[in-house]
Amino acid sequence: MQVDWFRLALLTKPVQERVELVIEHPDVCYYHGYRYPPDHDKEYQPTEVFWHLITARLAFVVIFQNLVSLVVELIKFMVPDVPARLKVTKSY
Repeated sequence: MQVDWFRLALLTKPVQERVELVIEHPDVCYYHGYRYPPDHDKEYQPTEVFWHLITARLAFVVIFQNLVSLVVELIKFMVPDVPARLKVTKSY
């Protein structure tokens, strides 16, 4: 059984009637999407939450990129370019 569907016959009668009414006759379908609703003055414009989320996502990407670069540089610093045995033979 899928999570996104259910059988109306399994519901009690009052709940079943309300669900059928909503399914058959929706007044307005809302997809939040962090935008203002159709009846607002700023119809479909992004809300403050939208801009906060965009800023947080951008900050995460920048911090993650810099963290990965730092780890790569530390690994490059810790791993020698020339193996120790080769350094010994070169010095003779």
